[in-house]
This record gives sequence, structure tokens and C-alpha cells, in this order.
Amino acid sequence: MPYSHSIDTARAVVFATAQGRLGDEDLIRLAHEISGDPLFLPGMRLLCDWGGVTLCEVTRVGIAYELANSQFEPSSRRAYVVRHGPETQVVAYIVACSSPEEALNIRLFESRAEAIDWLNEGLAEALWII
Repeated sequence: MPYSHSIDTARAVVFATAQGRLGDEDLIRLAHEISGDPLFLPGMRLLCDWGGVTLCEVTRVGIAYELANSQFEPSSRRAYVVRHGPETQVVAYIVACSSPEEALNIRLFESRAEAIDWLNEGLAEALWII
């Protein structure tokens, strides 16, 4: 599965994308790469675009591992953009297994524009994701 991430330190946001097949090992590897990136800070926002995923084979085991090792603060907003059925279940399970504060800050979107609007809410224009 081709995936990537980049970090915009000026806007305090992590961008992650995935395409093709998404499995447990991909989810875990991407989470480790993000948290291990020297530019990463736990309070950053996340824009995770899974719109290019064509096959989702993430299991509850992979989700549980990712949640147990997440370095994001519970108050960090995390937006997931998905366009297919199985990925919506993955995000729903992430929310269900999160703390109440964390669950309020994880959202599922069908469009990148809606996700960006939500991530920008309440922030100074200098921090907006464009």
C-alpha cells in the first residue's frame, strides 16, 4: 500500500495519505513513522486522507495496537477522509475505543474540504490548512 506523511510545523498539522490496500501492518507502520518523525508534536492536528484506499483489511487488532501506541494528545483534532465502506468502520471503531475527550476530536468526512474546514475551526488564519 502506498502511503505517506508530511508535517507542516508552521501550521501544526500532520498530513497522511493511503492508497490501494490498507492493512494492519500499514496502519501500524504509518503510526510509528508519524510519532517517530522529529518534527512531530503530540498536540498537532491530523488530516488523514484514505480516499484512495481500494481494499481495507484493517482488523480490530491493528486498531487496538494503533490506539495503544498513539502519540497524539486527546485534545488533538484528527480528521479522516474516506470514500468507501470498510474504512468508515475502522474510524468508527477508533472513536468507540477512544477516551470521551479523544472521541470528540476524531471525525470522519467524505470530502477533504469539509475535513479542512473542521480542522481550521477556531484557529487564527495563520494556522489554517489550505
